[in-house]
Amino acid sequence: MSRSDTFRYIGNILLLSGYFFLLWGDLKLGLLVKCVGNIFVVPFAIKYKFWDILVLCGFYAAIEVPKLIQLFLVS
Repeated sequence: MSRSDTFRYIGNILLLSGYFFLLWGDLKLGLLVKCVGNIFVVPFAIKYKFWDILVLCGFYAAIEVPKLIQLFLVS
């Protein structure tokens, strides 16, 4: 198994965990875990040229990162 495949598995687990935290736990922790999960999925998507996954990761990052900055800097 290659390093990018390992990162993909870790990233997917983090993304699912992040959604769980968003729904049932802390908003800050959920967003932070999801952002880290997106970062772990990107190398796999680049290696196999899955541009749709990269666009989705970028779209979600564009939504999540400003809210995460707002939560950490404002409160």
